[in-house]
Amino acid sequence: MFKSIVCLACLALIPWLASRFDTSTQERKFPQPKGTIVVYDSTSEEERHEQKSAWLKGMKKAAPGVDPNRIDHEYRFERQRRLAYRSSVDSLAGGKVRGEFEERGCNFNSGRIMAVEWDTINDVMFVQTAGGIMFSGPEDGSNWQPVNEQFRMADALFVRFVDHNGSQRLLSGTGGAYFYYSDDLGITWDTAVGLDPNASNRSFRDVVLLNDSAKTLYALTTEWTGGWKQRLHRSTDHGSSFQLMYTFTESGGGAHSRLDLWAHRYEEAAYLVYRDSIFELSDSTRSFRGKISGTSGLGTMLLTGTSAPASGNEILYVYSDQDIYRSDDNGVTWTLKGNVGENPFRRTSFECSLSDPDALFFGAVECWRSWNGGANFNKVNNWFDYYDFEANKLHADIPNIQSFYDDHGNEVLFISTDASFYSSTNKGLTVQNRGMAGLNVSRLYDHYTDETDPGIIHVGTQDQGYQRILQDNGGILSFEQEISGDYGWLVSSDDGYSVWMNYPGFAMHVTEAGFANMSTTSWDFGGANSLWIPPLMADPIDGYTAYVAGNLNSGSGSYMIQLVHTGGSIVPSQMPFNFNQGGAGQITAMAYSPIDPNHWYVLTENGRIYHSDDSGTSWTSHTISNAPGTHYFYGMYIYPSPNSLGTVYIGGSGYSNPPIYKLENHGATATALNNGLPPTLVHELAGDPTDSLLFAATEVGPFVYVAGDDQWYDLTLMGMPDVNCWSVEYIDALDVVRFGTHARGLWDLNLETPGIGLEEDQMAEWSVYPNPTKDFIRFSEPLKSGVLVDLQGRVVRQWSYPIDQLDISDLTTGKYVLRLAEGATVVVKL
Repeated sequence: MFKSIVCLACLALIPWLASRFDTSTQERKFPQPKGTIVVYDSTSEEERHEQKSAWLKGMKKAAPGVDPNRIDHEYRFERQRRLAYRSSVDSLAGGKVRGEFEERGCNFNSGRIMAVEWDTINDVMFVQTAGGIMFSGPEDGSNWQPVNEQFRMADALFVRFVDHNGSQRLLSGTGGAYFYYSDDLGITWDTAVGLDPNASNRSFRDVVLLNDSAKTLYALTTEWTGGWKQRLHRSTDHGSSFQLMYTFTESGGGAHSRLDLWAHRYEEAAYLVYRDSIFELSDSTRSFRGKISGTSGLGTMLLTGTSAPASGNEILYVYSDQDIYRSDDNGVTWTLKGNVGENPFRRTSFECSLSDPDALFFGAVECWRSWNGGANFNKVNNWFDYYDFEANKLHADIPNIQSFYDDHGNEVLFISTDASFYSSTNKGLTVQNRGMAGLNVSRLYDHYTDETDPGIIHVGTQDQGYQRILQDNGGILSFEQEISGDYGWLVSSDDGYSVWMNYPGFAMHVTEAGFANMSTTSWDFGGANSLWIPPLMADPIDGYTAYVAGNLNSGSGSYMIQLVHTGGSIVPSQMPFNFNQGGAGQITAMAYSPIDPNHWYVLTENGRIYHSDDSGTSWTSHTISNAPGTHYFYGMYIYPSPNSLGTVYIGGSGYSNPPIYKLENHGATATALNNGLPPTLVHELAGDPTDSLLFAATEVGPFVYVAGDDQWYDLTLMGMPDVNCWSVEYIDALDVVRFGTHARGLWDLNLETPGIGLEEDQMAEWSVYPNPTKDFIRFSEPLKSGVLVDLQGRVVRQWSYPIDQLDISDLTTGKYVLRLAEGATVVVKL
């Protein structure tokens, strides 16, 4: 009886499947973008950045005195030393893991750009991205290439070239604890010395380069040495070392925002604003120039300027809590000019024109320009104008604005956004997108591949919203952005017909998610959740029901909130069990067993695991008491075994304890799985159907656990860039492990199944296309005879006469091997 029902259901689905593939006559009616996170409140990006940083910092839980970021950095730094001039390998674990990484995109929707450098003589730009991967290419954006895939440097503030020992040195200052330099155009990197070795939680706040003979660098840092301190450092050896110049008494919340640096790119001038005072920097001294009357200097202070050739003075501008002040005499006297009415997106979002002292530019959610010295500001464009006009309208969020002269002396303004960067040659009147293709720096929170049609892929990104693609034609894909913002925890229990996801502020259900005309319904959290992007679980039986972690009544309790999509809206109801008992903390992950969906699991921020065998009606708690050091285990992800009921793998913070545990008997016993795995944070786990291979998405990259060896292996050795991976899927139909990175988009590890490997002398000289395909494969030349076999060696096609194409539309999704006397190749059927 059951088989009959399934067959009838399959027949009923035929029109639905056909409609998924035939979209030529359907009009696109996607909702207007909901807007980025910045539309939800009036706080500055600096404050929002702090809120998100607190969420990320909470994940990296560790014992007192343990610095997780330093641990991650040291592992990655040593790895780049070992791998810098070595080629990648195609196998690990003695051949038990064989395959090749492939970049999958997105090729169109670029991510946040933090800073740019332009060698105008050679027309080469260096673009530093938020995820830490630097790209280089010509200014017209026609040929972007990654520079430092072996070692990323996230949260950049500053990138510059300087002449050094007869060659060029590339400098990179980041918002983290390190200042970097490279003498081989980014192949290898080193860190500056001379900074206080006893300081913890160091953050570079600003870096400028003085255009003097020594190319002096000045840097502001915030450091903890028994108390928070703001410090000014100086380097005269092109970033090899820094010396402490001054320690400010400023401390407490927001102290770092009261200081800022500015230096003229082409002249010998550098200044510092501290509260309401202006200082000129020269050599190892800071000289007081004047006070800014009218401001207390207790809020956010930003500094920019330019030169006035007629007077020989520096024209300085200060932003002080939205007010704009101007000085025409090197900072001695000041005049209030106007009010911009906006808070800065980042501290690098304030710039003055090089050629026109009256032209100012300010970056917030949107970019503003003033052509009368700050008296009035006009918006370059509305943030929502970007959609459908990506080539000449700015995206939302402006982290940096920089002014250059080209090699003909013409001024070019570069405006960085959360989606590429733009150039302007008319002081911001019009702009042109320089990252329309090839600047592949999407930062993913999560992704989901349709289980009925793996050619349909959904991704949730930082800043670039929810994106999807309805047909995987191979190569680097150009995903379509459907809605803007930040989306994570993409889940589905109906094989992708609908997909749930979370945003910092609401949960969203996408229905008909594989169709051209999808629809969305959302539910606002209100005060129901305390995490930036809270965990989400799809109901294993009903695809229109999901569970989000939170508390409808606010307060300290942590509950599963059931979300039911019905009647065009989402109805929430709080389940009765409070998981925040006995110091368990907030819910950080939820999952159910794919073998028996009655078995549910919940993990908390303090490492408590809960199990229910009746779909959440009653719960049993396990403290993982036999696992060492779990007091500092922040649980991030639950992966119930697809092979053994009661076996569960959990991952989380592993800086003071193992990052991954294998739980048996539904959590009653725990075994650490950390042989070969460095101390790090594990974001997600996935595995093959037999539990012989387990894959981990971590802060230091992708890893694979080979159960037969009881050993983890670093998959970066197989050609993956140095990226922090946030999501991972094992796609059984394609024999692909798909990683979502927070720096370089999606990457596939195409596994080579043992027994069907193709030796180099077997590889075909002819080619097939398209590959992957849903129906026909075509040959680059007629093939006289051949055979197509599946991965078990069974013959599914055979011919003995010349053909130039082969119909495989009736075959099941997966990999096949096409063998001829002249060679062989792998074919992927979607």
